Amino acid sequence: MAPGSGREGSHARQPLGRRSAAATIRIPSPAPMAEAWKGVRPEDGTHPVYWLARMVGWKPEKNRPPGRAGALSPSGSWPREAKPAKDETLRSSQDAINTKIRMNLAERVLARRCAWLLAPERAGTARRLRLTARTEAVLWLASPGPLEVGLALHHVYGFPVLPGSALKGLARRVARQVRADAVAARYGRREEAGPVAFLDGLPVGNWAIQLDVMTPHYGGWYRGERLPDDTESPVPIGFLSLQAGSVFEAALVARNDAGARHLDGIVEDLRLGLDELGLGAKTAAGYGVFALEVVLPSAADPADVVAVVSEERRSGVEPRESAEAAAVRAQISSLRRHEVSGRLQALAAAIERRPQSERDALAAALRSRLKQLGLSTREIEDMERRYPILRQPAP
Repeated sequence: MAPGSGREGSHARQPLGRRSAAATIRIPSPAPMAEAWKGVRPEDGTHPVYWLARMVGWKPEKNRPPGRAGALSPSGSWPREAKPAKDETLRSSQDAINTKIRMNLAERVLARRCAWLLAPERAGTARRLRLTARTEAVLWLASPGPLEVGLALHHVYGFPVLPGSALKGLARRVARQVRADAVAARYGRREEAGPVAFLDGLPVGNWAIQLDVMTPHYGGWYRGERLPDDTESPVPIGFLSLQAGSVFEAALVARNDAGARHLDGIVEDLRLGLDELGLGAKTAAGYGVFALEVVLPSAADPADVVAVVSEERRSGVEPRESAEAAAVRAQISSLRRHEVSGRLQALAAAIERRPQSERDALAAALRSRLKQLGLSTREIEDMERRYPILRQPAP
């Protein structure tokens, strides 16, 4: 059947330029899902990505020129009978992110990571970094989606993050300009990973996302349609940005002894990049400037960290773990199969040094981790003979 010669409700055999206006989808999702979505509110704890990039509301476009229902625009985009309701969707995204639920999640996730970082921090193989936004900042602005604007959000919990890949890229960019001889040693090569891992920046305290706007004045020139002049109408485009004053905590973790020697140099590269170049998008307009300080481990930090972790894990029913027990548990969680033979003796000794109230739980966690790593029953029994702490307690 020739395109446009009948079945206007079917687009499978019709080119884009002749798609029927009758087939326009008012919301880009199956009808049952769209109906269910109507009753969801941003403050209910829904992941913000649904508001920002997936379940975007659409509304009929007003004042469309007649006779262009089936034409492609000069930029190659498809003009629909409906368009994203950007302002409403961005406001819903902002409300979904700036909730107490999201802030509590960020606090707990950061607390878990701080407990895990306690041991390498004290060993000098990790650095915690406090990043304070001196200006507004925005990352992943160009991430794909129906609104054509985005924001870097944690893929599971939905709070804003500073991606570790962005932090590493910024530090590497500085090193290439001022310390070219140190780039490969500090940040790795195409065929070899760098000796230091960059962990995402997680929000601290009362951070906030705000509505922002940019107003391109020469849209036709950007699209390659005309020369720039002052006769075009500015088109405001809304987006979300991190509010100035928001605080994040990132971390550097050395993978080996060579990485530990480079930690301080990487901190300085990152400090210079955050202050001079900026992080994320629109840095030429003053966005993305951060102040950096190294958070030194203190005796007070572990107790605060473990209090949050323990409360979340046990809901206040069981006694809280000590900071030392939380550090041992973090080492157990990070154990890899190829590290078992080299680390098992030290882990068993660390468990034996704990009080009986913590020892059984830690031993059970280690046994469970060994099973998760795929060790056979025979291998685990052999380890129990060598390290009695691993044996199941008698019923």
